Amino acid sequence: MSTPLKTRHCDECKHGRFVDVPGMLKPRMECLMLHKPRFYAPDYFDRDTWGYKRKCGDFIAKEKLGMAAKEA
Repeated sequence: MSTPLKTRHCDECKHGRFVDVPGMLKPRMECLMLHKPRFYAPDYFDRDTWGYKRKCGDFIAKEKLGMAAKEA
């Protein structure tokens, strides 16, 4: 029996990127794995539960640079 996939934010994934679309006011999220991220509207103004999300088995977290890497 496999474990259920967790819904994750696409902007935290290595494959997710924002693309400017002509005629739109805000950029759109695009997945390099050709998945279709879905936008979830905020349900409460103080929570961070909104944005582009997807249940994805290909999720790879972006590498976070430390302070030493930024100074070099």
